[in-house]
Order: sequence, then C-alpha cells, then structure tokens
Amino acid sequence: MNEQRHCRIAGEAHPRLVGLTAGFAALREVALTGPGDAAGLGLLPAGSNASTLVVAELPTYLRWDDATRRLLRAQLERGLTLYVRGAVGAGSGRVPLPEDGRWFEVQPLDRPASIRFAHHPLVPRALIDETATVNLQHPAAARPFPGLEMLVAAKDPAARRWPVVFALQAGAGRVIFDLLDLPQDVERPIIERLSDPAERLLNLGALLAVDAIAPARPTSSFALVLDDRPTNLDYFTRANLEHFLAHLREKCPGVHLDLAWVPGQSWPDFSYVETLKRWGAGFVWHGFLRHVDHRRIAQPAAELDAGRRCVERISRRFGVRFQPVIVFPYERSAEATLQAAGAAAFMAAVESIFARPGLEDTVAPALRHTRPFYRLAAGMPALVRRYPCGLLTRERMTALAALGYPIIAGAHPRDVALRRLDPLRGRRCFAHFDAVLEFASAKKLRPLALEEIARELLDNTHERQDANGRAWSQEPAASAGVPAREAG
Repeated sequence: MNEQRHCRIAGEAHPRLVGLTAGFAALREVALTGPGDAAGLGLLPAGSNASTLVVAELPTYLRWDDATRRLLRAQLERGLTLYVRGAVGAGSGRVPLPEDGRWFEVQPLDRPASIRFAHHPLVPRALIDETATVNLQHPAAARPFPGLEMLVAAKDPAARRWPVVFALQAGAGRVIFDLLDLPQDVERPIIERLSDPAERLLNLGALLAVDAIAPARPTSSFALVLDDRPTNLDYFTRANLEHFLAHLREKCPGVHLDLAWVPGQSWPDFSYVETLKRWGAGFVWHGFLRHVDHRRIAQPAAELDAGRRCVERISRRFGVRFQPVIVFPYERSAEATLQAAGAAAFMAAVESIFARPGLEDTVAPALRHTRPFYRLAAGMPALVRRYPCGLLTRERMTALAALGYPIIAGAHPRDVALRRLDPLRGRRCFAHFDAVLEFASAKKLRPLALEEIARELLDNTHERQDANGRAWSQEPAASAGVPAREAG
C-alpha cells in the first residue's frame, strides 16, 4: 500500500481553488483538510514532509508574517511541497520567495500568442513540448530568476517566453507558483477539463502539485483489443490478418494486440491462431462460454465451469494462454455474473464507458468518467475502462496520458476488414487504430497486455469507497494467476 499523502488548504481560499484542489486530491487518493486558520503549517506532522502538500492562494501567501515564513522554511527543509495559486490582475508586483530577502517580479503579458509545457520531471511526459493557443483573461508571468524551473511558458507577440507556472527547490521541498486564473467550472469532470487545451492549462498546476507528493508518478500505457476473434469457420481471412498485423507494427513497433476469444469457439483455423501467436498477440475471455447477453444467464457458475473446460482444451490444442481478464459480449453483465467471475479469480473485466449508463450519477461531478477503473462490490473483478476509437481523439488521449492512465482501444472484426467475407468483397481497410498508434508512438507509450494493465492499476492503488460503498480501487491481489483450473 502506498504511504498516505496529505493536502492542507492554508488559510482562507477562493471556493474554486478549494474545489479544484479537492477534485485532484480525491482522484489521487490524497487526504484533504482545510481551509484552516493562518497557514496551518504548525499542525503538520514532525519529521519528513515529503508526502505533504500545502495549497495557498496568492493573497494568503502574501499576507503571511515573518513567523509564518520561518515556519514555512523549516517545513520546506523537511520536504514539504507548497502550491501557490493566483493571478495578480493586470498590474505588476513583487512576490517574496521563501528564502529571506529574495523575491521575484510579476508583470502583465501583452496578448500571449501560445503556451508550451516545458521539459521537466514534474510535467507528464505526454505533455512535454505540447503547445496550445489560449485566450487568457488576466495574463501575467514572472521575470526569470536564478533557480526558477519552468513548467509552463507563455509566448508573447515578440516570441519571448515567460514563466506562468514554475517551481523552485527549497531545501528538501519545493514551491510551485501558478500565476494563472482559476478555472470557472471546477465541477466539470476532470477528464473533460484535461481534454480541452485551454482548460488543461488552467488545471495543470493543481495536478502537478498533487502528483509532486506521489512516491512515483504513474506513466501511461496502451493496448488494442479486438473482440470476436478467432472464431470457428473463419475462412479466407488469414492473409488479411497478416496484412492487418503488419500494418499495426508499421505504425507502432512493439504494439500489442489482445483478442477476445469466445470459449465455446474451440475450432478456429489452426494457421490463423499460429499467425496470431507468431505476431505476439494475447488472448482474453470473451464471455464465460457463449456469445450471449450475460445478464440473461440463469446459472453463471455452471456456464463458467463449462467455459473453463473449453479453455483448457483450447490451451492444450493450440498452445495458448488465456489471461485472467474478460470482455463480456455486448459489454453486458449482471451482478451474479460478476460475482462468479470474481470467485474464479478474474482480475478485471474490460468494458466501454457507455456500458453502464447512470452508474456514476452519484459520484462527485469532478470525478465522473475519469477514474480508469471501478468495482461494483468487493469480490468482483475491477471494471477497467476501454474506449471506441471514435472517442479517442488526440485531446482525449492527451488527457488520459497526462493522468498516467492506460489508453485501451476496442474494435470489432468489421472495423478492420477481418470478417470472413471481407476478402471476397475486396475490403482491405486496416486504419481503424491508426490515430491511437500514431499518438502512442509519438508519446512513447508502453504497449501492454490487458492483464499487465490491470495488475498495474490494482497494485498502484488501495481500497477506497464512495458514499454508496462502491470500491474504486483495491489492495494488490493476493494472486495474479489465471482463473482456477485454467491451463497454460
């Protein structure tokens, strides 16, 4: 389990700053307290403060007296992270640094043309060197000074770059200054805010500050999932399959493809499976036994037991291994189905964000559709989000990668010309995943199997429940093995 991290709102703060901080703290499972009296610094635990973040609005920071600043310097020496947020309006001014006698100057910017995210360890790799054209209401920036570490820079009409979000080391700790206005809507889902270039800029500082106290920053990965293959009677498509796999590899070397295999489809073309194995494809369960709506299965345990026997035969016959991950046909399952899957040691079920309408209606608005997985109840597999390619715009993928979340793209044989009659119809369109592959290649995302993605998600989080008792994360599983009695 990760060390508990703490965030404190210092003094009085604008409600939007409180809401902004609360959303990212909840997303990263950071305990939040405040707003508190004065700085609240005297209430911090003794010893190292490496897992503690203090958030202060710029006017609050400017009002701190000498005694509070001495206390701040002592906490920074022990590893505290301080996040100071706020614009200074249209004027200039001096802002003191934590060290005695040092300050930096803030000045207005004249219609900044664009912004750029800097190359810095605090900036998510997916955002480094990203640019955006934005319309800032009260643009202000700091004049560069010794020790300043650029995080976000604004370019003025003369092509000069000015720091608008920056950090500096202070002892074992750091201070992050964010001179941007607060976002207007801090209840909008985080994933939507980060998918909008202008909103991303206004939200990034808070994300960086919360992530600065993490023991390790999450890094994004990606996976491709193709449902309904291999299957019985799938003739005349092996050549198309070869071309499709070669196309994936050309777009993104090292790409991994997982196929959702219906256990009852136990007699596919042997050469088809050998082709998939040769290209390093993986296999997950596509339902317990049959390709049916699993909400209507009367005895899911019996259905799963029959499917397990089929998987054992498939594993022996073709020399393959099924991962302990399931994609339900039509992405439909019932509570009894998920309980049976959990009892059989499935790590995860992968499904679209549209699979359960209304599921997150009672979740805090900022967190809706943002977390990478959820769990309906203890003992059930984690429900890991995947996306249809049409929803994976570059901006959405940038948001997911900035959060360190996996990008899982799903498709069906019809999308990539792999249905059994497609070759006879002359279909050779393999570009369905291209946008995902090009983004993954440009951002150097890690290609992982679904099992590896699920294990990372579960290992990097601990049990938290919302007000309705739904577990959004869990302790690392005791065993990462395949479901009981499964071969391979």
